[in-house]
Amino acid sequence: MGPCLPAVDPAAAYIQIARDSLASAGMERRELDGVVYWISSGGQTPSPVIVLIHGVNDQAGTWAPIVPALVKKYRVIIPDLPGHGESEPKTGALDMQHLVDALVAVRAQLGWSMGEEAA
Repeated sequence: MGPCLPAVDPAAAYIQIARDSLASAGMERRELDGVVYWISSGGQTPSPVIVLIHGVNDQAGTWAPIVPALVKKYRVIIPDLPGHGESEPKTGALDMQHLVDALVAVRAQLGWSMGEEAA
């Protein structure tokens, strides 16, 4: 009998490939109070900022296919929303206010003024 191959979780493999793609595109992984986010330096000086927010049960790596084009022109920020991807909490219920508070905290860390609007 030949050697046994290790079991591969296809979802975990996809997520790792997507995160590796973010890093390859020049994104830097950061963490703030348990919230993981990815940020680029931007292509122009000063670069307009674009924030990409994933959907429910998704993670930052979902944006990997379009990031290489965006980082040429924008400062790109992609959070893993709380309870998603690598962000805490890993279990338990989440309310919308917790998600909003995490986005505001990342925004404040990056020096955005409260007068700026996010879509």
